[in-house]
Amino acid sequence: MNIKHTIEITKDEDILGVIHKSVIVYWWKWIFAIGILLAPFIFFFPLIALGPIGFIAFLGALMLSVTNAIRLWSVMRGTMFVITNKRLIDIEYFGFLKRERNEME
Repeated sequence: MNIKHTIEITKDEDILGVIHKSVIVYWWKWIFAIGILLAPFIFFFPLIALGPIGFIAFLGALMLSVTNAIRLWSVMRGTMFVITNKRLIDIEYFGFLKRERNEME
């Protein structure tokens, strides 16, 4: 992600710092995401014993967990506090498409 295009800085404005939220803030979400990711593998043999429906359930759970992990990573890396020499900008991601941006001169 190019921060200069995201915050639309002017020519006489410099970025002094970019601060992201810590991983510690999201620890319980990461534990949940890892648990969902491991669940299909824990129940792999019982699901495969169900035949095609079990295999579809396995793939569905796997896709759901990967999508959840990607969403969590994008929210974590997209939420940032940008400090320039003229303003403070708070960018917060809530999902793939929802973003909120606040500025203070």
